[in-house]
Amino acid sequence: MFAALFPLAPLLALVIGIIDLRVDALRLLWLNRRPIPMMASGIGIWLPILYFLQYAAVMTNAFI
Repeated sequence: MFAALFPLAPLLALVIGIIDLRVDALRLLWLNRRPIPMMASGIGIWLPILYFLQYAAVMTNAFI
C-alpha cells in the first residue's frame, strides 16, 4: 500500500524485524535467568488436590 510512497519500506521493515528478533534473543539469553531452586519439605496443599484429581479421573474414565 505504501510501497509507491516509500519503496524501501519493506526492506526497512525486514531489517527492523531481524534486529528486533536478535535483541529479544539476547535479552532472553542474558537477562531472564532461571530462579535458583529452593528445597521444600513437601508440596503443601497440592497433595490433596492431586489425590482428588486422581479419584475424579478414575470415576470419569469408569463412566465413559
